[in-house]
Amino acid sequence: MPVASNGEPTAAPAAQPAGGNVPAPAVNPNLQAVGIGEQLQANGWTYTYPDPNYVVVLGKQVGSFTANGTYVHVLAYVANNTGTDQPLPANFFALKDAQGNVYPAQAQTSSAFVQRGVNADVGMEDAVPANGVLTSIYLVFDVTPGAQNLTLFAAGNNGQGWQVLNAVP
Repeated sequence: MPVASNGEPTAAPAAQPAGGNVPAPAVNPNLQAVGIGEQLQANGWTYTYPDPNYVVVLGKQVGSFTANGTYVHVLAYVANNTGTDQPLPANFFALKDAQGNVYPAQAQTSSAFVQRGVNADVGMEDAVPANGVLTSIYLVFDVTPGAQNLTLFAAGNNGQGWQVLNAVP
């Protein structure tokens, strides 16, 4: 147990689950594309983009949510290796375009659009079991129309990602 300078015991700081504190996604000018289906790891999570057809552009509206640009929907897979059932951290995934703009995933919009068991296993606000098994997750990004060469990456590993879309209409 930690001890204060006066010799009295103090409470231990609350433990943070692994993967809970993920920095905001930042641009890495050397972001390298990896092969579709390659598994990557960051912050206690394994993740992959397994199929080039798992991206679609669906316009400005998702339920009651309206994009500033247009919504790009991506299906990815994650495995929670943190030891704690928890949602994927909100800042975990982002898209980067050819101009270096970063578009973070929209957790609330993901949850509004996911149809659990139909278009994905979970939305971004759903707890992912800490069983190390790949689970499909529905991601939604608000992207500027005309953005080119979109690459999906994780904030905890911004040096690698998958090119998911050549251009946003």
